[in-house]
Amino acid sequence: MPLSLYVCETLVSLKLDGVFLRDSEFISLPSLRILHLISMMNPNEATFERLISSCPVLEELEVDSSLNDDVKVFRVISRSLKRLSVQECMSEVVIDAPRLGFLSIDSSLSGSYMITNTMDTNVKFVIRLGTYFGDFDETSILSNRKRFCNCLSGISKVRDMTILGVGLMECDELQLEDMDEINIPYVPQCLLSSLEFVDFNVPLSSVVGEMNMVRYILENSAILKKLTLHLHKDCSTNDEMVKKLLKIPRGSTKCEVVFFDWGKK
Repeated sequence: MPLSLYVCETLVSLKLDGVFLRDSEFISLPSLRILHLISMMNPNEATFERLISSCPVLEELEVDSSLNDDVKVFRVISRSLKRLSVQECMSEVVIDAPRLGFLSIDSSLSGSYMITNTMDTNVKFVIRLGTYFGDFDETSILSNRKRFCNCLSGISKVRDMTILGVGLMECDELQLEDMDEINIPYVPQCLLSSLEFVDFNVPLSSVVGEMNMVRYILENSAILKKLTLHLHKDCSTNDEMVKKLLKIPRGSTKCEVVFFDWGKK
């Protein structure tokens, strides 16, 4: 990346793909509103933090992949940021963005995410899980749920959450009683105090990993008003799986469970 890009009075939108993020002591981008950083090579923690904090009107930031395993923490510090998307980040992400209204995490949940400044409770939170919750052995389910909880542990205020994934039909040998066996005592604060709407936007079949995640959300979300589930094309509301889901004890007495066919809403 040429150092000349670090100082530009008129630049409004910047998208960089596969560039070397060079170190610089002075950065000034007073007009930059949109910044996309894709496959950054050798990003320096201090330079990344300085880059973000030197954009006083930045509203949208996308960070996709970091190619430096030595980076332990990415700090996003911005008074103006409204939308943040983090994809395939293996590092810890610390967010200080009080105006943030949209947060999207697209990863294996290997990294951890922490909000150090109060966000608006109306923030829209999206987690893209890929296929990780298709695992159906007990060890994998427990590990995946712990990662999910760790991901939410630093996000204390979120009202609306969407969980995206692809689902797996090839693992459909479900023993329904397995849904009752795995418990995690820790519950993220947002499930207890702010989460009202969850859209589990996965083609739900009888994969144990998915079923356990639905159960965890239902049982532990204290003020949840609506859980939206999307059934795989080979499933229907008459299936034993659905009947079992509807019998799960709910942490919120006001919670409504709504079913849609996958791809429809």
